[in-house]
Amino acid sequence: MKIIDAHAHVVQYIAGFTSRGELRGVGGGRARYADGSEFQMIPKRFGDSFTADDLISVMDKNGECPPISAATHIPILRII
Repeated sequence: MKIIDAHAHVVQYIAGFTSRGELRGVGGGRARYADGSEFQMIPKRFGDSFTADDLISVMDKNGECPPISAATHIPILRII
């Protein structure tokens, strides 16, 4: 079994607050800070969210095993 030491982020919508101020989604997976600076947060093909289903789809395409969430200790399980 292949073990990958990494973590993944799933995003329902882009919104938050950092030392740069408020962070909001502006469409197409892009985010904008209150200071006006923007960056691509989510690949454009996923729109403004990246769900667990999206993650599993990408992992299937790349032949990777499902991740286990260390933050919540809840595995993303799949029966095949």
